[in-house]
Amino acid sequence: MKVSQQSTVPPRAGEAALPQTLADNIAAREKVSLSAMVARSFVRFDVALRARLLGRLLASVGPLALKVVGGGVFAKYVRHARSPEIPVSYEDAARATSTQVRDLVHYVEQSNPNATLSKNYQQRYR
Repeated sequence: MKVSQQSTVPPRAGEAALPQTLADNIAAREKVSLSAMVARSFVRFDVALRARLLGRLLASVGPLALKVVGGGVFAKYVRHARSPEIPVSYEDAARATSTQVRDLVHYVEQSNPNATLSKNYQQRYR
């Protein structure tokens, strides 16, 4: 009777990948929770703070993203794309929904993860 050769993979090879996979899953959950946290907090902010936050977030994305993110509601700011901060009117800030803000924060996280981290956090964990 012929005996097939066993795999030469070490018995614990799969276990080394497990911690990295868990770390990736935890990191993904933290990013999702950041966008959700900002969206929940956004509705509690006064209109001036909303406008300022939107201006900074919108400055972090390019012109094409301004037309797409949040269902296209930020398309009117394309002419200000690539500015350090985009001037957002109080009326627009008051009309922005938490879903639109969550989409915007999620896009910023995906395109430039360092943009959503505070300078203190970046310096401490580099």
